Amino acid sequence: MSSKEFQQLDTRLKSIQAELKSHARRYHPDGPPTPQPSPRKYREYIVKDGDSLSKIAKTLTTNAGRFTEMATLNYDRYPSLKTNPSFIKPGWKLRIPLTW
Repeated sequence: MSSKEFQQLDTRLKSIQAELKSHARRYHPDGPPTPQPSPRKYREYIVKDGDSLSKIAKTLTTNAGRFTEMATLNYDRYPSLKTNPSFIKPGWKLRIPLTW
């Protein structure tokens, strides 16, 4: 690439960058909008003494078999649910799907 070709490309690039900046200012005078957090898709349930995932699921949905959904939703908070979903402790804050 010759020096002249390089200068032409550099000039064109600067022109495109200027166009983009003016476009951004026109549509976003204060900068790009701040992304809003997505609404929660769950509510919290605090485990009480004597609770089990299936008991909670049956109380909230009339289907005790849905305890697996609840366990999956809480794996990141309580990794032990992956290997032993029947072991929960009072005071744990479990995420419950809003649709329940």
